[in-house]
Amino acid sequence: MERKENFIRLRQFIKFFVFMAAILFVMTGAKTNVNAAGVSISSPKADSEHEAGKKITVKVEGSSLFSFGNFYYRVTRINPDNTSESILYDKKELSWGEASFVFTPDKVGYYKIEVQASDENNLEDLNPDDTKTIIVWKDISGAEVSGLTDKVYNGQEQTQNVTVTLGEKTLKSDTDYEVSYSDNVNAGTATVTISGKSPFYKGSTNKTFSITGKPIPESAVSSLPDASFTNKQIKPEPEVIDNGITLEKGTDYELSYGQNTNVGTPGTVTIKGIGNYSGEVTKTFNILPVSIRKAFIAAISDRNYTGVEIKPNPSLKYNGFGISQETDYSLTYSDNINPGTATVVFTGIGNFKDSVTRTFTILEPVTSGSGRSVILSPEDNTEYPVGTEITVNAQATVFLSDYYAGSPINMNFIYIKVIRNSEQIHYERTSIRSMSDVVTLKFTADVAGEYLIQTEWDNFHYEVEGTSIHYIPIASEDFSPDNSITVYVGTPAPQGAVRDISNATITGVSDKTYTGNAITQNLTVKDGDKTLTYGTDYYLTYLNNYDVGPAAVQVHGKGNYTGTSEYITFQITKCPLTADMIFLSSDSFTYNGNVQKPNVTVKQGDYILDKDIEYTIENDGGTVPGNYQVTITAKDDSKFTGTVSKAYEIKGISIAGAVVKAEPSSYIYDGTEKKPAVTVTLNGEALPEDSYTVSYKNNINAGTAEAVVTAKAGSIYADSSSGAFTIGACSITSENISVDDIPDVTYNRAAQTPAPTVTFGDKALLAGTDYILTYSSNTNVGTAEVTITGKGNFKDSITKSFAINKKDISDSSVTVEDIPKQLYVEGTPSRPAVTVKDGNDILTEEEYAVEYSNNTAPGKATITISGKGNYTGSRGVTFDILERTEYAEHTLEEKVKELEDEDTTQYLPEDSEELKKAIEEAKKILDDDKSDAEALEKAKEKIEEAKKKAEEKLNSLPTPEAVEKIIMKDKKDNDPKGSDFARLQLRSTNQGKNSISLQWTNISSASKYVVYGGICGKKIKKLDTVTTNKYTCKGLKKGKYYKFIVVAVINTSAGEKAASTSKMIHVVTKGGKNGNDKSVTVKVKSGKKKKAATNITIKKGKKLTLYASTKPVSKKLKVKKHVAIRFESTDTKTATVSKKGVIKAKAKGTCYIYVYAQNGVYKKIKVTVK
Repeated sequence: MERKENFIRLRQFIKFFVFMAAILFVMTGAKTNVNAAGVSISSPKADSEHEAGKKITVKVEGSSLFSFGNFYYRVTRINPDNTSESILYDKKELSWGEASFVFTPDKVGYYKIEVQASDENNLEDLNPDDTKTIIVWKDISGAEVSGLTDKVYNGQEQTQNVTVTLGEKTLKSDTDYEVSYSDNVNAGTATVTISGKSPFYKGSTNKTFSITGKPIPESAVSSLPDASFTNKQIKPEPEVIDNGITLEKGTDYELSYGQNTNVGTPGTVTIKGIGNYSGEVTKTFNILPVSIRKAFIAAISDRNYTGVEIKPNPSLKYNGFGISQETDYSLTYSDNINPGTATVVFTGIGNFKDSVTRTFTILEPVTSGSGRSVILSPEDNTEYPVGTEITVNAQATVFLSDYYAGSPINMNFIYIKVIRNSEQIHYERTSIRSMSDVVTLKFTADVAGEYLIQTEWDNFHYEVEGTSIHYIPIASEDFSPDNSITVYVGTPAPQGAVRDISNATITGVSDKTYTGNAITQNLTVKDGDKTLTYGTDYYLTYLNNYDVGPAAVQVHGKGNYTGTSEYITFQITKCPLTADMIFLSSDSFTYNGNVQKPNVTVKQGDYILDKDIEYTIENDGGTVPGNYQVTITAKDDSKFTGTVSKAYEIKGISIAGAVVKAEPSSYIYDGTEKKPAVTVTLNGEALPEDSYTVSYKNNINAGTAEAVVTAKAGSIYADSSSGAFTIGACSITSENISVDDIPDVTYNRAAQTPAPTVTFGDKALLAGTDYILTYSSNTNVGTAEVTITGKGNFKDSITKSFAINKKDISDSSVTVEDIPKQLYVEGTPSRPAVTVKDGNDILTEEEYAVEYSNNTAPGKATITISGKGNYTGSRGVTFDILERTEYAEHTLEEKVKELEDEDTTQYLPEDSEELKKAIEEAKKILDDDKSDAEALEKAKEKIEEAKKKAEEKLNSLPTPEAVEKIIMKDKKDNDPKGSDFARLQLRSTNQGKNSISLQWTNISSASKYVVYGGICGKKIKKLDTVTTNKYTCKGLKKGKYYKFIVVAVINTSAGEKAASTSKMIHVVTKGGKNGNDKSVTVKVKSGKKKKAATNITIKKGKKLTLYASTKPVSKKLKVKKHVAIRFESTDTKTATVSKKGVIKAKAKGTCYIYVYAQNGVYKKIKVTVK
């Protein structure tokens, strides 16, 4: 504590001492000027680091506490790219040996701080006393990272091509920052880390992107082999290999299966990508039937004799699960009626194949009197409303020991009782009239409740006479029922009531044909009116349903049904043999002189019949070519029946390769068939002539003909062969050919081609088919020739001549064009040119001569035209000779009429207007005074000059293609050569964030306008072709400058021409920091002031300066200048204007000056030169 107090006292003493010394220093005037010892930077330290955007205080010290004076300081930033710029330069005063200044760096870099003591007012450069360099950095954690895209797993590290922006600066990878990744191999979310790189950037930022699973290609999954039925779902596991890498189940993919149980429906396995994989691939496989022999079959117990077929249906299991009749197997029975050993054949169907046989014993029958009654209707548990009349039908089966021993018969029931709610309300005894009667009892159920209906067969009170059974009455009402049902009146039957299937009606059982497999029935089971459902209400068992013979089917109750039906018998008949059961080792042989026949196999499905047991065969074969057959006949004791045959053949030896030689081997065409003799050799040996026939092909016309040799039926040969021979063309000069003389023709200015008549014998030949015609000297008057050259069946050539006579010039086809009226010139004969036409052809001077008469004075003159060369004869025409005034009037009227009928809109608008003006002036002269020949002539000359000027100007215009080439070639945003502003006045009328609307002045003669555009500074392109003077360019980027040019196109007689090309304008879309010009203001000096300029008058030879400025759409938006304000004169002969707006008056007259901004907004100034 004491030490601390002493330290405080010492510090206060030092301060006091310094303060007193300073007062003394000031009082004595002994202070030190900093220029003597200079200044130094005490803070910040050299190479210290500072964050951009935060203030930096620079402390400057003199050599002592008593240093006073001025010093300069400068701060220079050295950018990362080694460029530098001065940030701060100023002067400050040092007081009491110290001073400071503050600056805030906004960019990264090395900042060099320099100080120099100086009293100069403006020190241009520093010779620093001290320099410190510091480092300014930025935190990259707030940077914007763009360019991230999702990736698809490929087993490799996934990287990104990112763009990192901090503020408005795009940072450089590996210079300003480094990129690292995590979790960037497997599917999921990967992280990219952008870390600032020293010394200018610090911190880091993380971004994520997704790596999606790679779709499993179908080719990566192996095919699945066929599988046998297992009675369980089959689950094969395919191999999945992607680019040589075996994928793992549970990691890369998972499997799902279809039902994959039954034969007939292809099994499916779906491979679904997980983890690093995605998508699904489904593969299929076949499920094959398994042999029924592999199934477990329950033992069949002995059965009592019933007199009908007995058809037990034991249960079957495969692979621990039960299998079903009709679905998985069928049963066939044999020897299943009479006592002894019966057979059951189980044949696989559906999921099973093959067959297996089991036997059971039928015991001897009990023949003493016995029986049982059955209620046929109604059904057990039937519900009725109160008051319903119920009909009971019943029947009984009896076994008799004598007359009907061993045979079942139907007889009437003896007793029927109806008991309601435990009280007997009906009792019926009936008499038996025949073996087929059904006992019927009707009663009305007028009280609600449970009704029990009972029946009993009376086995003591009957006797048999013939085919009738007579009842012997007995007074007895008590009996023990052997069958009963319960119905419900006015009350529901209890749930789950079970009915006896033995009461059902079974139909649809029919005889079947042996197939080698188990035979089944498609029967119908009905309980009253209700059709029962197989598998739900019942199932079936069979006896002896495999082999030929009697078989039986039995219905077993299931679900809500119990009990079994009696066996229903049917026959399995023998299988008829058919041709498709016969298979031959070959159905064709070639003759070899020996007996030949095929080997024979007889099959039913996959079962091969035993020749020794089941059929006989007739197959003797043959030696000569012909058709033969194999005959199969089923043996009597086999399972088959009938006789069937199958054909085969023995073919003759093929002569397809035989050599056929025709004699003679050549002919000359004469229009008849040629049939030379032939010799035929096969393998060097001649074929007998009686073993073949000869026919001919192409054997009339010139060319190659064929002799075709075909083996005769019944010979030992087959097929055919051919040999060639030739038919040569006949010479056109042959004596058999005549050519008629060709009649003379008259000159017609075209090649004359009269057709000659050519005959061959009595047949006229056809030009183009039999010959071709070639003409020479066949146009002008004289002798012409035609050469007839053979073609097709003819050859060589012959020449014929014909005469071409002169044409009379007075012929109606020869015309003379009207001769225009001629101007009378005293002393000079009038000799107008004459145009003579033959059809559409103009005759030349070598074809006619002209002679004038009465052509020296005003009036009608005559021209005589005489034929020359190809023409003969003469004809006359007249024309008028007019005085000067009359001629001038006539020619002017003609000229006006000619141009009034002409479409002048093809010319440029200004030229079209000038021509129309000249025409109107001429018409005025014609209306006002026709006597002034000079005026009439001058009017005509003015019209002609205006038309000539318009045509020349039109022809001098470039084509749209030439202008487009100039526009496309420019790469510096220059105005196209030959462009102007005044005609089209192209301007932007509206701008959106993504669109710019343009408008220009319509040119009446323009057929269309071609619009060009693009981003300023980049390549321009053709945008569209429109027919109106408006266009909106869409799909643009906001805040971007675009350039546009419009070309007006007109249609002329010389094709399309570019009538006008606009200046290039520059327009920016909305949404950025830049805007467009709204208007243009133009002023001129008036004394010392400037005033608005609209109409300007200037003397010839004088100059006047226009002062132009633009006003932006918004003060908040800056207009980036692409081009300065431009000036343009509409008539440089009257006045010119320079790029700086200086008007120079050239000649008296009026013109306009357009002052326009870069986006096309303009001011129009009228200039009058006096």
